[in-house]
Amino acid sequence: ELDCEGAELQIIRGMNILPRFLYIEVHPTLLPNPAEKLLQELDNLGYEIIQYMIHDGEEIPKTVFDSLISPAESQNDSDVPDFPGKMVSPPVICARLS
Repeated sequence: ELDCEGAELQIIRGMNILPRFLYIEVHPTLLPNPAEKLLQELDNLGYEIIQYMIHDGEEIPKTVFDSLISPAESQNDSDVPDFPGKMVSPPVICARLS
């Protein structure tokens, strides 16, 4: 599990081994690069995103995940559906090595 408060991309790029599964908090406001770069890097390494969830493990649709990682200035409350944990913690992805 990677809970690196925004350093996820740097850690993934520096991995010497590729675990079969990764659980990663995606911090759109803390990442120095857009969250899309993190997702692209995972794809480049051969990972497939198999689950999107809020921090407590409740699965969410990709559209909700996309809303949560979009820049705050482009969001309004109607863009993000209401669900438990909505703005409490960053969303999490589960990625599997293909």
